[in-house]
Amino acid sequence: MTTPVPFEFLGLGRRFREQIAEADDLCVGTMVKIFTPLATRADRSRIPRPELLQAAKQQWRQMPTIGLLDSQIQLLRRTLHIREVRVGAGTSCDPQNKGNPEPVIVILLVDLHVAPGTCQLMIETAALVSLHALGRWYQRSIDSSEAALYSDLTRLTEACGGILDDHAATGDPNFRCRTAYGQWAGLITKRLSKVTDRQERVLNVRTFLSNK
Repeated sequence: MTTPVPFEFLGLGRRFREQIAEADDLCVGTMVKIFTPLATRADRSRIPRPELLQAAKQQWRQMPTIGLLDSQIQLLRRTLHIREVRVGAGTSCDPQNKGNPEPVIVILLVDLHVAPGTCQLMIETAALVSLHALGRWYQRSIDSSEAALYSDLTRLTEACGGILDDHAATGDPNFRCRTAYGQWAGLITKRLSKVTDRQERVLNVRTFLSNK
């Protein structure tokens, strides 16, 4: 039987998720506003207008930085490519009790690419981190600052490809990901991708373990 996370640490995880959720809503709305004129132009002509790309870049940079783990923006005369790793908020079914949705934070891979003949915005889920796992992180990490949490979430993102490769080779759904002061631990589960319309594998983080 899992020992409950002490209330104070669960509360810290819940407050972090609430901040992420507020910023996430603003970011999603901004992305839609940025992409709409780009897509409208693409429907009329395969050649992007430079002033639209410049405006899109400026608007993108005005989005909240809360939850932003990495950002790469490349703007040329008729090409704009933005790749980001962001933390969003959502719900997901507990893999051990699929009837009960639970609050989670979501590591998102965002890719906006506009070029002659191309105009697409893709947002993929790389990992889900349960509220329980967040609470355990606050309880067990020696450094519980927001910067340390961002760093540990970044490590999880960077390890994602290797973890999925190991799962494909061994079939073992369990994984651990080392951080500065502990380990994320969980299962690889499947989630419907809005990009591919298929069930894709994601890291489902269930807890955080200390290095003791």
